[in-house]
Amino acid sequence: MKLSKFFYNCFIVISLSILSFSLVGCSNSKNKEEVEKYIAQVESRPAPKVTPIPEFQAPARATYAANNLRSPFQPNITRRPDENRQKEPLEAYPLDSLKMVGTLWQDNKLWAIVATPTNMVYKVTVGTHLGQNYGRVVTVSTSKINIEETVPDGAGWRMQPVVLAMHGAQEMINN
Repeated sequence: MKLSKFFYNCFIVISLSILSFSLVGCSNSKNKEEVEKYIAQVESRPAPKVTPIPEFQAPARATYAANNLRSPFQPNITRRPDENRQKEPLEAYPLDSLKMVGTLWQDNKLWAIVATPTNMVYKVTVGTHLGQNYGRVVTVSTSKINIEETVPDGAGWRMQPVVLAMHGAQEMINN
């Protein structure tokens, strides 16, 4: 009960204070005349020149020329790798553990020589599978093997190019 009476008294005091200050501010006619004189003086000044808005130049029209490409708003879904395919021996090793140690020509075809961490040596050519991410050899040169891995990306599968360089020249490079 005492608390509500306290708030009521505070409300009355604040209301009367605001009312008295507002009446005091309105009673001074000299200030009102000065304000009106100043407003008339400002209104009598010539208006500053306003520069016109510049003419809008429409940009040149561009035509969309990528109709035959994949939409950037659609997920990059690549065909799922065949998990029932017979695994090749080099698919048991991660790519970063394999080393290209040489090349050889056989039957008019360039083969790359790849060593495993257990010092087993295998020859690979275009189409050979290696690595644990469904890697497939795309090209073989005397200095490197270009591999395309199929890796999950959360929305499906995507192709990821990887280069296995000749051991000693450069270690594996991910593009």
